[in-house]
Amino acid sequence: LGLIGPVCAGKSEVSRRLRELGAEIYEADAIVRGLYDQPDVKNAVRELFGAAVFDPDGSVNRSAIASRVFGPDGNPDLRRRLTDEVIFPRTGLIMRSAIDRFRAAAGSHDVLVLDAPTLLEAGRADWCDELLLVTAPPERRHEWSVCRGWRPDELERRDAAMLPESEKRQRAGHVIENTGSVADLRAAVDRVWNLLRGQATPGTGGRFQEG
Repeated sequence: LGLIGPVCAGKSEVSRRLRELGAEIYEADAIVRGLYDQPDVKNAVRELFGAAVFDPDGSVNRSAIASRVFGPDGNPDLRRRLTDEVIFPRTGLIMRSAIDRFRAAAGSHDVLVLDAPTLLEAGRADWCDELLLVTAPPERRHEWSVCRGWRPDELERRDAAMLPESEKRQRAGHVIENTGSVADLRAAVDRVWNLLRGQATPGTGGRFQEG
């Protein structure tokens, strides 16, 4: 199952609930955090952004990179080069290996969730049997982005770097509209889980609006 959707929409809570229900979760962001510790990735980051995005201890400061690519004076070309040349090729190898290991050992009702917001942007939608899109109204996403300390227009810049949500809706077999409470969201996840596990009519997909 590919878990996709815009930032600040509730994917983390969906992922937590899927884990509670028994899914194996593979987080792309965790892979990326690990990549930034690798010498070859550090060298590539230094070539793209210079020394300013490194902390005094030599570690990569991801917030500094985000400011360089999503800030008011952000450089879209640098973002594309970082993702296309540095991040996507390496995460692809790691994720493909994880999928192969899972398929080799999984039972008929086991579920592996690829929590990968840029799954479609990386051209890997066909790696998944199903896609689950989690989204939320713009006003809620803006509120949550402010809680993260983002600038008022940062959410729009991050959205502009992704495929349009309309395209993701067309490609996703399941869509959760996060418009209600956390309990509502978790209930919607349960319904998708039942579909995935064959406890509801197969092949029908799911569109759930909570609230």
